[in-house]
Amino acid sequence: MALLNKTEFAKGQCGMKASNELAVYISRGNVIVGTDGLVDTENPVNILFVQKRAAKKNNGHEEPPVTVESLVAEVASNQVATAAPKVKARAARQNRSVHHEISEGVKEKMNLDKRMKEIDIEKKQRESQLLKNKQDRAAGKLIPTALVKGLFQNQFKSIVMGFKQGLDQMIMEIAKKKAMNINERAELKKEMVKILNSCIDETIRISKRDISSLVAEYSQTSEE
Repeated sequence: MALLNKTEFAKGQCGMKASNELAVYISRGNVIVGTDGLVDTENPVNILFVQKRAAKKNNGHEEPPVTVESLVAEVASNQVATAAPKVKARAARQNRSVHHEISEGVKEKMNLDKRMKEIDIEKKQRESQLLKNKQDRAAGKLIPTALVKGLFQNQFKSIVMGFKQGLDQMIMEIAKKKAMNINERAELKKEMVKILNSCIDETIRISKRDISSLVAEYSQTSEE
């Protein structure tokens, strides 16, 4: 808000040669002066007066009378002009918000598309590996681990059974040479079986460890 004295307003704003000319318009109510004797340049009545003075100077027309309707129209025009920047700013904010939402939506869709492509690639890799394993099995290059374990178990059982039979035969020979009675022979057999079972347990543990290591190593090699 700009506050001017009467002389400044009359000469600077209205183009009057004499400041006392302004007193006529003040008395008519065409110009509003504050209690402090200053003229508010943003007062709607004063704005309208300045505009009409400028129009009269440019066009040579007589100054139109001030009416309530003209004042209301002028005030409304000023309000629209004042509100226009705010409306534009609000529209700009809304526009940025819409663009932001669209950008976020595009990013989300791009991330989804990327993940779908990754899943599709992983699926194709698994299918390719399964096909390769099938071809290797058909060519005799790949044997199921369950089958290998079964073969080892059967072979081990055969070895243990043969060893036990040989052990019984050896105990009988030792008993004959040492002239052992039935109780001594049973005690010797019990001790030998105990030692044999201990060896069998340790052998099973080592076999399981070696098979697991072999399977893990082959799985890593296949993935590469």
